[in-house]
Amino acid sequence: MSRLLFCLLLPVLLLGCNATQKSTQRAPANHSASAVNTPGNGQLERLYSYAERLAQRLNNKDIDGIWRRDLVLEHMRATGEEPINAQMFAQLFEQRFNTFVSHSSDWHVDAVRDGQILLSNNVRGLPGVAVIYFRTNPLTSEPELLDWQLQDAFSRGTTVLGAYMQHAPDLTNSGFLELALQVKQGRALSVDDMVEVYHRFSDAVKQDPIIMGDYLSFTGILEMDLPQDILNEIHANRPALTLDNAQPLANLAAMAGDLDNSLRAYELGKAHYGETLTNQRLIYAINLASSGFIPEANKAFIEYCRAHPQEFRGVLIYFLLLVEMDAFDDAAVVKQAMRLQFQIDPDKEVIRNSDDSVDNTKLRAFMASPANQALN
Repeated sequence: MSRLLFCLLLPVLLLGCNATQKSTQRAPANHSASAVNTPGNGQLERLYSYAERLAQRLNNKDIDGIWRRDLVLEHMRATGEEPINAQMFAQLFEQRFNTFVSHSSDWHVDAVRDGQILLSNNVRGLPGVAVIYFRTNPLTSEPELLDWQLQDAFSRGTTVLGAYMQHAPDLTNSGFLELALQVKQGRALSVDDMVEVYHRFSDAVKQDPIIMGDYLSFTGILEMDLPQDILNEIHANRPALTLDNAQPLANLAAMAGDLDNSLRAYELGKAHYGETLTNQRLIYAINLASSGFIPEANKAFIEYCRAHPQEFRGVLIYFLLLVEMDAFDDAAVVKQAMRLQFQIDPDKEVIRNSDDSVDNTKLRAFMASPANQALN
């Protein structure tokens, strides 16, 4: 890979680290972090202790030395992948992870299972779940980190570079790399800008879930929703459903309005992760509600609340989304739950945490609605 091409690809590769979810309002400050159920003893307890220390390091942005390049490369080769340039690959792998961590907060451990550490977090103010893959050193019994991904993303840290290299000319010619630079620089972009780039993509790019996942992540950063016909086309080009991609496919199907396939993928994803309850439940609820599937969204949201009873941030995000969707009866139920669970005045919290991303007209309409008045 040429140095010029690497410089062109690097910004977009570092930027495209968001999970597949629709844009929604930015999250408020959290009131309390959820507790972790620590297992009994032995090796699993040591792994949990390691995972908790890792989460603390990520909260402190203490990320130097987390990855050993030789182990990452060894793991990559064992899965049948061979980086074109090992040094550049390792640099990109680390910098993409570091960029992701720099925009994140509130890391906490949800589970340690089957060579995976599941860590819920908040990324650019929205809920996220990171999966850290590891193996246990047989001599020291210490975990050795091998790879990472967002639980509802199509790519892993070790698979991104290959996808971008495969489509490098198309990504340049379509304007995708220039678009990524503008997103990275914080420039204001319109939906038309995103649509124009999409229509320039080749069919091969449109059928690559890794590239499309990053493309969708830009809309989250820009707080915009793509036209429905584009979401439908991306969904139509989706890969076959597997255990590994069930979570992102569930969200993508929800965004495209395909409820049956969304629920099927969601249930498969839950089975794959052993019913482990993470922020994924909230992410899925957001996508369902944004597409108008309020009853199904409420079910996923209840699952999230049962696992995270002290997570005020997620409850308020979902409440504000219901208000945006004019689901005032459901929003009133969530508001009453906030009042009872957190012993707060929800009206004051909503006003304190509202900003330009929240439609104040909708908030006033909710406050004046019969559903809300019935609470007073």
